[in-house]
Amino acid sequence: MKHTPPPIVNVSISLSFPHSDGTDNDPECSKSHSEFITKNDLREMEQRIMSKLDDLIQASATLSTASDALSVKLDALEVKVDAVVAALQNADLPPAGVAALAALKASTTQAAAAGDKVDAEVAKLDTILPTPAPAAPTA
Repeated sequence: MKHTPPPIVNVSISLSFPHSDGTDNDPECSKSHSEFITKNDLREMEQRIMSKLDDLIQASATLSTASDALSVKLDALEVKVDAVVAALQNADLPPAGVAALAALKASTTQAAAAGDKVDAEVAKLDTILPTPAPAAPTA
C-alpha cells in the first residue's frame, strides 16, 4: 500500500512581537506566511510564541515581587509617619511645623493610595498569566 503524505494547508498567518526593549518588531517573530506552511513552520512559530510567553510570565513575576516589596515598605513608612504625627499632635508647633506635618501625612496617604492601585493592577495581571509558565512544546 502506498503511503500518501497529508496535504499541506494553505494558511495566511502574520504575527509580530516587539523586542523586549519595545523597539521594532523582532524579525524572528514577525513573519508573514501567505504561501504553503508546514507543520515544522507551525512548531517553530509555536516555540517562538511560547518563548515570548515565558518572558512575559517571568517579567510579570518580577513585577509582582517588586510590587509586594514596595507595598511592605510603604506600609512601614505609613506606620512610622502616623507615629510621628501622633507624637507631635499635641506639641506646640509653629504654623510652619503644623503645615509640614500635615503635608507629610497627606503625602504618605497619597503614596499609600498609589501603591494600592499598583497592587490592584498587578493582582489583575497575576490572574491573567499562568504561573508557573507552561512547558514549551517539544518537537
